[in-house]
Amino acid sequence: AVVSTQSTGITHADTFTLVENQQDLLRQLPKQLISVERENYRSSLIGLVDILFSFVFDHLINCGEISVESCWNVCKISSQLSWLYTPKTLRECLVLNFSNALTFPLYRHFDFCARVLQDIKLIISGGRSQILKCLISLHTMFKKHEFYYLHNKTYITDYCLWIQSIKDKHIEKLAAALHNLPEITKADVPFPLVDFEILVEAEETLSTSEEEEDSEYETDSEVSNISEEERSSSTDPVSRKVNLPKFEATFDVKQTAEIKSEENSAEAKENLAGEKENLAEAKLATDLSVDLKGMSLNEASRKPLIEEIE
Repeated sequence: AVVSTQSTGITHADTFTLVENQQDLLRQLPKQLISVERENYRSSLIGLVDILFSFVFDHLINCGEISVESCWNVCKISSQLSWLYTPKTLRECLVLNFSNALTFPLYRHFDFCARVLQDIKLIISGGRSQILKCLISLHTMFKKHEFYYLHNKTYITDYCLWIQSIKDKHIEKLAAALHNLPEITKADVPFPLVDFEILVEAEETLSTSEEEEDSEYETDSEVSNISEEERSSSTDPVSRKVNLPKFEATFDVKQTAEIKSEENSAEAKENLAGEKENLAEAKLATDLSVDLKGMSLNEASRKPLIEEIE
């Protein structure tokens, strides 16, 4: 079987061939015929679209691989698998799928949901073989999980058996209904998506303007600092730098003046210390002369007394 995807311009050939493990799983299914009453045909086909949407969403998100959250994603997006509810109309089914896909998974985007819907149209247009391959892949995914394997017993196994016996005209009618269905818009989703986008755009615009203002303020402050430094260096002669190419060095005039003042103060201290030493020596000499005079007077006064005693 060959399906031409007009949206991407790629032709997929032999995409409906089951691999060996899928064929083994198909042989393990119970040999029974699933009969659906005429009044339940419509709801069963809508439920099929509901399950396919959740499977294709996870398949595209994980690039065909099964992740630790694959079962959780499928069960959260599908209305039947999450709370056992079968939508009444095809449009209600897709609106619920869009709503769940924009709420629960890690990656949420409206355009991505629209891409999933386009892929579902291609899968159903491919006939029972492609639908059966998706259902068997989903059956294999649930079979490996310790809790979600119960969905195989409630829904997936019966769908795998029923899709093999369904008439082609019912699949063709379902594909035509999907192609003729009006486009799902953001207004159909029960969330104010348009208002949210307006708020996000306004917040991004505000943050961008604040960043621009901050960058302009930083630039102005840097320019003002540079101009102040240039102005101070041009007006303050003490802080100028004197280049001496002979010694390949730069001396600060202010520092040189400080060194000279320190040398002068040292010389003044030395002179003051010398003067103090001279004064101390003079004072000492004066004291010595006074003591000598006193000694001479004492000797002169003691002579008459000695004479009297004798």
